[in-house]
Amino acid sequence: MLKDLHSRLPYWVRRRVSFQQRTATCLMIAAVVAAVFVMVQLAIFMYVKQYEQYQADLMGKVQKMMVNLKASSGQTPVQSQEGRRFSGAAMPGVPLDQRMLYTADKDQAFHCFQSGRQIPFDQVNDDYCDCPEDGSDEPSTNACALGSFACSQDDRRIPQSRVNDGICDCCDGSDEYRAKIWPDPLPDKVQLKLGRFQSPCSNHSTTLGMAAMKVQNMERLMTTMKPIIELHPGEQGVLKTIGLSPLTQAHEV
Repeated sequence: MLKDLHSRLPYWVRRRVSFQQRTATCLMIAAVVAAVFVMVQLAIFMYVKQYEQYQADLMGKVQKMMVNLKASSGQTPVQSQEGRRFSGAAMPGVPLDQRMLYTADKDQAFHCFQSGRQIPFDQVNDDYCDCPEDGSDEPSTNACALGSFACSQDDRRIPQSRVNDGICDCCDGSDEYRAKIWPDPLPDKVQLKLGRFQSPCSNHSTTLGMAAMKVQNMERLMTTMKPIIELHPGEQGVLKTIGLSPLTQAHEV
């Protein structure tokens, strides 16, 4: 090939430069081009590595600033009794059909339900609202204004602002998992009369269910007794004399 190229050169060039010299020159040029190519590739590689390191350092500084900001505002991560953040099935306030969504993806990230914004999974339940559109990153805290908390043993949902406020909104007390202690709580009888309970909460789901069944039984009993009371109007006068009414008697039964 080189000989063919040599034959195509002008005669005056062939006279001045021998074939061996031209071969050496071509090889030298090829070596220089190869060296320049390798140097450019190395420069690009070093630039990319430095840029990635710069990004990592910048993200570290930003996360550190966020932690300091939350610490200065008195916000602390929500932790379980074992000292770890709530996650997965152990996360209060998450409906059963959404628990699979509260796991980190391959990038250890969480996606806001409504906006799709991606945040580090460590920021879920850190008592800071990163998904203000729906509060999906704070299912167990009261950090978000628009979020809702799902009670564990019933179908109720309450505003997240009521979580850990010292008042038992869920029948099972799952919304008050921090078990706030009131310095001067109301007597139990007063709380029972008001139908509102202060934390630490007891599981009233079974008690309230039994009470609802008793009310239903009373209503059925009153419906059954109504024809009997109408047939014996004299009994109503007797009941009034002793300070009772048919309705009261039905409740007493």
